[in-house]
Amino acid sequence: MIQEIIYDDGDLINSMLEQSSGFIDAAILFYLQENDKRIELAQNNRIPVVSFESNKQVPVSISNNNKKGILEATQFLFGRGLTRICLLLGGRIGVNLERAEAIRDVYLRSGISLDQLEIVHDMNNLERIKQFVDGKIASGDVPQVFFVSGDEKAIAVYHSVYANGLSIPNDVSIIGFDNIPISKYYYPPLTTMAQDFEALANEMFEVIDKLLLQAEDVCSIEVDPQLIIRESVK
Repeated sequence: MIQEIIYDDGDLINSMLEQSSGFIDAAILFYLQENDKRIELAQNNRIPVVSFESNKQVPVSISNNNKKGILEATQFLFGRGLTRICLLLGGRIGVNLERAEAIRDVYLRSGISLDQLEIVHDMNNLERIKQFVDGKIASGDVPQVFFVSGDEKAIAVYHSVYANGLSIPNDVSIIGFDNIPISKYYYPPLTTMAQDFEALANEMFEVIDKLLLQAEDVCSIEVDPQLIIRESVK
């Protein structure tokens, strides 16, 4: 197994997909962009491709069931009387667009006005998140919940809340998505949607085995997440 990081199309010239394609049995692609050149390069070199997220550009994918995760997390918040939610997402890639669409659907199906939902994209680093939350607090426009897509980014929300003299969860609740190991050591411990990374990995290798054997029953798979309730939500 070889891991390669490609930042832009310029990196593809020296990519293993280009330089060593004859030695590659299959490629697992992460964070697919629209019209992703890696797909074309793999196909030109007859390399089977699997996406580690649901994406219409690739016929086979292994992904977290984002819709179910967002549904369960949002319904949990609604059950606690928390409907004013600010969802913090990264760039406009497939997984984040899917999560944004899913939470809008939950509001509509629950009969709760979308005016109570704020979706913010491009929250890609801790400093940007901290500045955004600082601004929300300074303006007095604090939601009931910050829903952070990525547990590691939640630490910036914690920092801003405490730096501005507020408390978690009495003044604002926080929920994450991933359940990274450190999330249970935040103060208070972070409520989050846990992705089953072991199951995702096992499914991935089973699909790759089928591709290499040219099996006919190869299909995309979604793995359900699990809500982990801790003390960061009121």
